[in-house]
Amino acid sequence: FFPITISDWTMTSNEWDYIGTVNAEHLSYNLSTNGNFVGLLSRGDKIVVLKMEYTISSTGVLDASNIPITTPFMGESGHNVDLYRAGKMCLTGSHTVAYTPKVSGSYQIDIKIPNTPEVQQVA
Repeated sequence: FFPITISDWTMTSNEWDYIGTVNAEHLSYNLSTNGNFVGLLSRGDKIVVLKMEYTISSTGVLDASNIPITTPFMGESGHNVDLYRAGKMCLTGSHTVAYTPKVSGSYQIDIKIPNTPEVQQVA
């Protein structure tokens, strides 16, 4: 076998529900929504933006335009960034990977998931 690298694959967590997109500013405690997510999200929910977990704050304005979070957004500022609601346990170790080979045959596939930067808070 000769190892090759492919780029036309997708990976989704089995414990995340896609909600929509948001605008996120680095170090902000608020995400601006690009749709009305009222009824889809609640205070205390775990959410994922740019593969990083946040918790919806018990304070601040939670409405059709805003999602307050308990810790500052640590990713790069961005518009139309995918927003997911994480599972209750926020376990993200189970993923579905999809790949359509261009050549017929038998394949043995080993998957390496890209690193996700860890953010630690010291209180």
